[in-house]
Amino acid sequence: MNHSKLKILSYVTALRPYQWVKNLLLFFPAVVSIQPFSTDMFKTLCISFIAFCLVASSGYLFNDLLDLEVDRNHPDKKTRPLAAGQISVLYSKILIPVLLIIAFLIAFLFVNIKFFLILSVYFLLTAIYSLFLKRKMIVDILTLAILYTARIIAGGFAVDLQLSVWLLAFSMFVFLSLAAVKRLAELVENASIGQKNSVGRSYEVTDIAIIEGVSLVSGYISVLVVVLHIFTEATQEYYSRPEILLVICPIIIYWITRMILLTHRGQMHHDPILFSLRDNTSRLSAFLIILIAIIAKVS
Repeated sequence: MNHSKLKILSYVTALRPYQWVKNLLLFFPAVVSIQPFSTDMFKTLCISFIAFCLVASSGYLFNDLLDLEVDRNHPDKKTRPLAAGQISVLYSKILIPVLLIIAFLIAFLFVNIKFFLILSVYFLLTAIYSLFLKRKMIVDILTLAILYTARIIAGGFAVDLQLSVWLLAFSMFVFLSLAAVKRLAELVENASIGQKNSVGRSYEVTDIAIIEGVSLVSGYISVLVVVLHIFTEATQEYYSRPEILLVICPIIIYWITRMILLTHRGQMHHDPILFSLRDNTSRLSAFLIILIAIIAKVS
């Protein structure tokens, strides 16, 4: 492979395209909505997905520029294109506004103003997180949960769907749990190498038990939200056998508890969402949840 192709590949890698899978959350409100999933809705969400990926990548570049010196001394992050010196710092600084301009033009011209606004809020919160909030304990994981929930809100806004308060509550609690797992994984790794503090974070290895508790409690509250939602009037009317949906709850409890146990044992990738996508047990859990929902609908 010649030098120019390697350079292009390095810039693409710096955009972290493997993280774009998280933006599929934009489709979630349409998938779980009682309204029919139309072709126009799908097209709009695909366009929204592209815009969101561009904004997210600009945020990753911005964060890498801020953490450049720290990443160069990190055992894993030192291989990132910026930290490894594979791409230009100047060109990276230029690329950020270019990505943002393209994304916001797509949002404004091809989606709608509400999506444009939530996309703007998402980027601002991402920037504030990178500048300040990621160094504030507890605030950092709350911010991550909000950023994930913002994707769901954006998906609803893109296709003018009314967002259920139950959906948003579930999202906040389950993603708070996963954000805590992410911090827990870092702390467990630090403990394994005898490092007492997290670099660039406000946590110490002595906080492991507290962070585990936050993750467990948040995850279990998300299950409680599911139970309460099952017994709402809308759910009871939409599903033929809504009581079957209760079977989903032990699956979520098992999945959350297993994720935390694996993290406690040092077997968790730093990003629990990407870990889940590669983990057969997590994929089986997701399949069973979808299957149960279908059975509850058609029975």
